[in-house]
Amino acid sequence: MRMSELEGSLASSGLEAVTFGDAEKRLFIVPELHGRIFAALEGNVLHNVNPEAFRPMKAGGDFLNPGGDSLWCAPEGTRWGFFYDAGRWRVPEALAKCQYKIVRIEKDRLTIRSSFSLRNALGIEIPLESTRVIRQLAHSKGVGYETRDTLRYLGEKPLSYEDARVVPWTLSQYPASGTTRAFFPFPSGARLKDFYEPFGDRLKMLGESVELDTDGRKKGQIGISPEVPMISFRDSASGLVVTRKSQKFLRTRRYIDIADRPPTEDYNADFPTRYSIYNGDNSILELESCGAMSAILEPGVKITLVTENEHYFER
Repeated sequence: MRMSELEGSLASSGLEAVTFGDAEKRLFIVPELHGRIFAALEGNVLHNVNPEAFRPMKAGGDFLNPGGDSLWCAPEGTRWGFFYDAGRWRVPEALAKCQYKIVRIEKDRLTIRSSFSLRNALGIEIPLESTRVIRQLAHSKGVGYETRDTLRYLGEKPLSYEDARVVPWTLSQYPASGTTRAFFPFPSGARLKDFYEPFGDRLKMLGESVELDTDGRKKGQIGISPEVPMISFRDSASGLVVTRKSQKFLRTRRYIDIADRPPTEDYNADFPTRYSIYNGDNSILELESCGAMSAILEPGVKITLVTENEHYFER
């Protein structure tokens, strides 16, 4: 999609974007559209874009994903998850209808904020304040940005790790095809976990690195442990390279298992997920970053996830 097409789709849907950059490389941030970010380079939008999802969700309607880079809350499934609060998988209404308000606009960054309450599959309500700080990063040959996503627990009583788990979870969505392949370093001690059906021979262990076929044809997702420093993908047709790198947490914080598993399933939710890569069956892929929490959710506690994102063409 061209930048002009994105601008037209936003305008026709009554949405306004805050932009940083110029005609060659630009960031579009849409506070009223879940605070989503769209990056553009050489006049083309790099993220996946679904204009049909720009209009408000109808009561009782299904959630449509607009694409871009968004903040959700993990875990997705298990008894601590937020996507089975009604007994079946769905995007929580609090996230589906989330709109951010502008707090501050500066030369190279935007601060936006929202608040909502999520109910996990145990029936426990977790009221949260969400703040996104999006900062444009200087990049000599591409477009980059940093997201600083903070969840603040607004509840009045502490919640134990056995009652409530919540961390920021950012998902950056891109078009996928037979020419897109994810890759990342795989140092000693690193681990992977299939959250859906195993990738099988589509995942290749190459000594100190891993490659993953992300063609957007068959649903799959892997969790990646904290030892891995970054994740990337390359489109061999266009030359686009995208890399995500999150700030690693101290050992006093705990990465959680974000797997999409029904709460009724006997599943050992113990995989510490720093990154995740999702391959959809609808021509999309996602590079995902996850935060880490303390053992007890104390009133007023803040959980922050910082992720750097870079996009450039390798030709």
